[in-house]
Amino acid sequence: MINDMLTIIANDYRRCTLIALLDRASETEETTHLPEDVAIAGANHDARLVELRHCHLPMLVESDLIEWDRKRNEIATGDRFADVEPLLELLLDHREGLPDEWTVVPPLR
Repeated sequence: MINDMLTIIANDYRRCTLIALLDRASETEETTHLPEDVAIAGANHDARLVELRHCHLPMLVESDLIEWDRKRNEIATGDRFADVEPLLELLLDHREGLPDEWTVVPPLR
């Protein structure tokens, strides 16, 4: 299980998406709107959206980490989100000592 979670958060887009959801959960908002809430510096908006929709979001859905409403373009935590949450929190809690690219934090709003 740990190997699966590490594989999932190894990608900037997936990690950023999950961090956005973690941040939303702390604000009691249940959903995150895409792509506005998930952004990576220097990434082309259209390319990011295509990659998110066709690669990363399906992987996160398949892993049960997120639920994705394609029509409303929103995501919410999935049944297994709690499995990855400790790893995300660990990264965020120690981001000062980690390389910047390890802790991509999305600009929200």
